[in-house]
Amino acid sequence: MRPLLVFESAAEVFASSPELRSPEAELLKAKDPLVAETLLAWCGAFGNIARTARTLCIHENTVRYRLRRAEEKYGILLDDPDTLLTTWLQLRAATARKLSSGSGSAPVYPDRSTPA
Repeated sequence: MRPLLVFESAAEVFASSPELRSPEAELLKAKDPLVAETLLAWCGAFGNIARTARTLCIHENTVRYRLRRAEEKYGILLDDPDTLLTTWLQLRAATARKLSSGSGSAPVYPDRSTPA
């Protein structure tokens, strides 16, 4: 329950302070939701490609392709921990916001269907 409250609070912060939002993550989420979903799952799998692929029921090469696309097309630096953390938080907070409004589905987590 506490993680969901944190994500909902982060969603409120991002909603009320657009200057905190990453334009790259916003564009990714709007234009390429499958890549955004893959990035979110990959972060949830702590960078494990195989677990991400199993979670999303896709091939490992598809995960690699989508992550490369996030970097090359949207400029999201997956090797920079600060960028990765803030991008993940922004995408995860957007998911929490959808859940609390009843318009979305639960995020995908490796080897479990809902957050702990």
